[in-house]
Formats: sequence, structure tokens, C-alpha cells
Amino acid sequence: MPNNYLSLSPSDFETLAADILSALHSVHFERYGEGRDGGVDGKFLTNDGGIWIVQAKRYRDVKALLRQMEHEQKKMLQLPQTPARYFLVTACSLSPANKAAIQQVMGPFILSTGDIYGAEDLDALLHQYPAIYRKHHRLWLHGVEQLTQYLQRAHYIRAEATYERIIHESKSYVAHSAEHAINQQLATQNSCLIVGDPGIGKSATAGQIALRHLLETPQAELIWIDDRNFEQALQLIRTDSPQIIVMDDFLGATFLHDDGILAFQRDWQALLRTAQRANERLKLLFTTRNYILEQALAQIEDSQPLIAELCQRAVYIEHNNARFRVELVYNLLRKANLDTEQIAQLVQDKLYWPLIKSSNFSPRLLKMLCSRLPDIPATQLAEHIKTGLEGQHQLWQQVFQRLSPEAQCLLYLCAIAGKYANVTELKRAFHTLYPQVQNRLAPFNSFDRALIELEPTFIKTEQHLGDIWLNPTNPSLIDFLHKNIADNPPLIDALINSLEHFDWGLDHFKVTAPSKHPIAISAKQREHLMHKLIELLPQHSSKLMQTFTNGDGALQWVNQPDSFGARLTKLWRTVMSNAQQAEATLQQIQFLLPSDAQSWEGLLLQGGMQELLDLTRYLAVDQQERIWLLAMDNLNNSEDAAALAEFYQQEPKAKRLFKQQKRKFIRKLLSVCSEEIDRANDADFLDAIMHDLYRIEEATGANISDQKYHIYSKIDDSFAGDESIFSDSVTYYQRPDHQEDLAEFNLQISLLTENVESLFSRLGSECAGLHT
Repeated sequence: MPNNYLSLSPSDFETLAADILSALHSVHFERYGEGRDGGVDGKFLTNDGGIWIVQAKRYRDVKALLRQMEHEQKKMLQLPQTPARYFLVTACSLSPANKAAIQQVMGPFILSTGDIYGAEDLDALLHQYPAIYRKHHRLWLHGVEQLTQYLQRAHYIRAEATYERIIHESKSYVAHSAEHAINQQLATQNSCLIVGDPGIGKSATAGQIALRHLLETPQAELIWIDDRNFEQALQLIRTDSPQIIVMDDFLGATFLHDDGILAFQRDWQALLRTAQRANERLKLLFTTRNYILEQALAQIEDSQPLIAELCQRAVYIEHNNARFRVELVYNLLRKANLDTEQIAQLVQDKLYWPLIKSSNFSPRLLKMLCSRLPDIPATQLAEHIKTGLEGQHQLWQQVFQRLSPEAQCLLYLCAIAGKYANVTELKRAFHTLYPQVQNRLAPFNSFDRALIELEPTFIKTEQHLGDIWLNPTNPSLIDFLHKNIADNPPLIDALINSLEHFDWGLDHFKVTAPSKHPIAISAKQREHLMHKLIELLPQHSSKLMQTFTNGDGALQWVNQPDSFGARLTKLWRTVMSNAQQAEATLQQIQFLLPSDAQSWEGLLLQGGMQELLDLTRYLAVDQQERIWLLAMDNLNNSEDAAALAEFYQQEPKAKRLFKQQKRKFIRKLLSVCSEEIDRANDADFLDAIMHDLYRIEEATGANISDQKYHIYSKIDDSFAGDESIFSDSVTYYQRPDHQEDLAEFNLQISLLTENVESLFSRLGSECAGLHT
């Protein structure tokens, strides 16, 4: 359908002419504002000092145009420099004879009729360059078809921003070895799936490959989609124009919890089929994370052959190795605009090594750190790099401020959730917190988008037991977030409202005055928090742990939630030192406490003996005696025995009860200690039992000589050659605390050391060349 170029204003038509010729000749024509222009609407200066000129004429008929061109020829003769080329762009239709007549009038400035563009030529070029057509919306914003395209304007605005970002990233981009395989698949299969850990460079690699494709095929269009929106991708496909579509993190961050899987795989299959039939005019790049792909494949049906084939040939980007780090740091420093003195200091003190070897290596933080180096005096570079790598508060502040509101909300939750937070619980908390902070509901898929934005600079995710668990990456980041929270009382209130896990409320807030927890709260907030904790008290929450097996000593992941007794113990520990607060708390939790003896027996076995015995002080007398006798018959270990012995010493009513059967009481206390000594195969464990025995002796006057002799005998046996007490056969639970294993990395660095120092020694001359 022909375009009506007369609908454009003179200025718009001149801009259109400059845009089309810039794209066609891969140059940039400088535009001039409205007014007298001396016959020049656009100008380009060539490397050899020549000048190309664009003239745009918005005329309805050829006769009027020819009359005007006689005047334009005179203007050209008056220019101080004769143009090397003259281009004419007009709004009217031109025949070959018309073009020949114009060339004759404009001689010698128009070299050939190929430099004259009429309406038909403009229509063809706009079809070739659809981005220019979309930019000049007055050409097409009429009718239903054009209006439909206009409704996608948000996508095209994002596409332009994405293109600019990719161009900027190319300056410091370090290529992965997997690029050849990706390019080969795009050429032969028209699609490729890039898989790797968060932060490994999947998106950057896809962006640079897409950029290279655009440079090789200038008329191609880039479509970048990062919200799993297959429907939008299908709507944006143009059968008459080459395109490359990047579906970044297209499975999201928590595919395991997503709905609509059937529709998702149907659209995925349709997109692949469209690319297969597009005669190589449509290229598809997908990126996703390793564990998310595993989750997706476990749920997607085998009846989708194109999906299965794509996944089978997926290209995996491996973990950043030493060479990758070296090249990234070199590129960042090379582009940092450091002066000669700074570069000399950096090379002399080998300050690149801390950046390369950092245990908190993060491309995003390194880019931020290096961008600030030009403002640092040369003599202070070493200290600045050291404090920056250790997570300086100001550095975290700068990075945090650049995050989206959704990512900031999730990061605050991670700060109070601690290690191995369950993604399902975090998601519920996120959708409670976000409206309180932003005064609106969280956007669709915002939780997944926040996860993707935060990993791996701020958080790391792991998959265990069919679920996803989050860890903050850096202790200094948590310190920064805790300070932010502590300085923001409304945020504290919102976080308390959003608690989904009992431990989140206890581990970071100062519930009691003498507390080492970092977030101080007011008396009103403390009351608010206690109400929330009591609300969460009966609810089971996730708790990821590792256990040593009794067999080969291997570690095994388990989700071991605290029992009600364990949670009650933690709650009571916060109030037991304040009788008034303890009594008030008991009134609020009374309805949750067991009413029968059998249930109390289970509670005593689950919880801490010291705290639960203290709680009984506030119960009715008939309940107290029944529970104390149950405690004597249900001791778990020496620690329970010592707690009951000290309660006997401190509580007069308990002392009267147990004095009536003191021999049985002492026998029960010492019997559980002896049984535990028999089981103990660890010197530290035996030492702890000995400490509990001394507590029992002091509280009750019991004779502990047999138990002491038993412990000494086991220790003597160990020195006689029995190593059994040092074996790992005891089963116990612990929270994992992973640290990056740098052995392989350090080996790679040692092999590269000479080359690295030679490379950075040339940094001064490289940067001097850039400055000149």
C-alpha cells in the first residue's frame, strides 16, 4: 500500500529522508533545523574531507519539482565546497524519464539517477527498513491494521533501548568459547537454546550474537522478549522481513511453580515451527538456567518433537574460568579512562590481581567499581579497590538504587529470611510486602523478574528436593540491608506484616532489649512482632539442612521443619526473663498448648526442657505437677537432665514434688546421662556431657563418680588406639554454609600468571592510544 508522504510536515519529511539514506549507506547524515538552509537538508562529511548532501522536496507533481530544482542548482553553485554526492528525496512519483530530467537540471551535482528517490523508491526502502517506518508514525497511524501495530509501541521502545544496551556492552564483552556452536546452530537450525548458571553471561552472549547478526543483515529486526511472552513474539513475526528473536530467561526463575504449562509448550512449539518454515528469515535464541530447564522438561510432554530436539542440542555455557576473569578485568580497566599516573600505579602494584581473584567476583559489581576509579587519586587506588571488593556500603548503595522496586522488595525479604530461604514462602511474602511499600499490587510475573534481576550479584539459587532455595551472596550486603531496614520504621512494620516463616521474625529483629540482632524496633513494633510470631507458631515452615548418613558419611539434603515444640521453645526464650511479658504471652498462646498428658509428653520430647519447664510456672498447679513428672520420664539427653536438675533447685514447688521420690529422680537424671555416654563417639560430645553432669551434681548433690569414670575410660581407650570416638557415624543436622571451591581456579591462575602480568604491563600504552 503506497504511503502518503504529503501527510508529513516539511520537517518530518526531511528527517525521514535523512533516516532512510543513513540506513541505506551506513552513514549518519547530520540534520538541520527548519528555516533557510542554502539547499542542504542533511550533510555527511567523508573521511577524506568530502561532503555528501541530502535535499528533501515535498512536492505533489513533477512539473513544480523541476521548476524548483533549477533554483536548487544555483544554490549548489554558491556553496563554499562542491559536494562529492548530492541526493534528492521527493514525495511525488517519478518515472525514469523524470529522474533523467532532474539529473540534467542538477548537473554536475547528481552523479546518477540512482541518487534520486521518488515515492515508489521510499515505499520500497521503508519495507526494507521497518524500524524507520515505525518511527515515522504519521505515515501509518490510520486504519485498523496500522493501529494494531501502534499498540505494540512499548515493545519497540524497549527494543531500541535493548539495542543501545547491547552496543554499550560490546565495549567490554568477553566472548565465551561456546559462541561458535551457537552461531552454527543459528545458521543450520535457525534456533539455539543457551543454558547456564545465573550470571554466567547467557544474556550478554545472546545479545552480542544478535548484534553480529544485525550487522551482517542490516535490514533485519531485533525482537528482545524477557517476560516469557510467547504470544507477543508470535504477534511480532513478519513473514516479509528478516528477524532475530531473543527469548531471554524464557522459562523464568521459578518454572516449577508456574501454571498454564500446556499453553506454554503449545506456543513454544508454534514459534519453533514458524522459524522452521520461514526460509531462514527468522532466527530464534533462547536463554535459561540449568536447573530451570530440568524442571521444565520434567513437566513438558514428550509429544512436542521440536522442543525435544532443541533441548537435546542445547549449548551449555560453563562457569567463568580464570581466563574469562582476566579478559573481563582487562577490558574494564582499558575502558575506564584512567590517567597515566593511575595506570602506572595500578600496574606497579599489580592491583588487577585482587579484581581477578576476588571470592565475590561479580561482573556487575566490577563494572561499578571500575567506573569509579577515574575519580580516585593514584595513591588511593589500592585501598579503594580493597574496600570496594569487600562490599563497601557506598558501593552497595549505588547498586541497590539502580534496582527495580520489585527487586528491592525481594532483597529486603532475603535479608530477614537468611540462608536457604524457600522460594514458595518468599513469593507469598513478596506479594504481601509489595503493596504496602509501593501502594499498588505487584505486576504480573514481577517476582520471577525480580529473581532474575538479583541473581547472581545479590542472591544465588539452588535446587534441592524438588524446590528452589535462595541465599544472599555477601555478608556485607546483608549488613547494608539491615541498616536500611533499621532506619525505616514503616518498612519494619511492612516486613513484620509480611512474615511467612517463624524464624524470620526471630533471627534479625531485637525482640528483647539485650539482643545482638541488628534491627532495633520500638515497643509498639515489638508487640506487633509478638502477635505475628504467635500467629505463625502453629504453622509448619521449610528448613533446609544436610545430614551425615551413617553409612559412607555422605551428605544428604533434607527439609526438616521445626516442630511446634521447637518453635514454642524459641518464642518462650525471648520472654522468659521478663515475668510480666511471659505471663501476657502465655495468655495469648494458652489455646495452643496441649490439654492432655500424652500431648505434653510429645511436646517435651520436641522442645527445649529449660524453656518449657519455665513456661509451666504460669500454669495451674494441677497441670504443673503432672507435666513435671512427665518431664522426669521423658528426658532426651544430659542437657535435659541438667535443665530439670536446675529447675528442681530453683522452683520450690518442683523441689517439694521431687523430694518425695528423690532417689528415683536422681536415678532418672543419671541414667539418661549414662545412656548418652554409651552412644557418644566424639571427644567434644563427651566433654559436653561432663559439663551437664557437674550441673546436676551442683543442683541436686547427686554422686556422679560412675559417670565420670565412664567418660574417662572412653577417652583412655581412644588414646590406646581406639579411634571410634572420632568417627563420623553419629547422625546430626547442620545448616550448609557453601563457599566457592577455588582450587581449580587457583590452578588456572598459576598457569596464566606470566601471561597475565605481561598483558597488564601493556595496559599503559593501550590506554594512551585510546586517549589520543
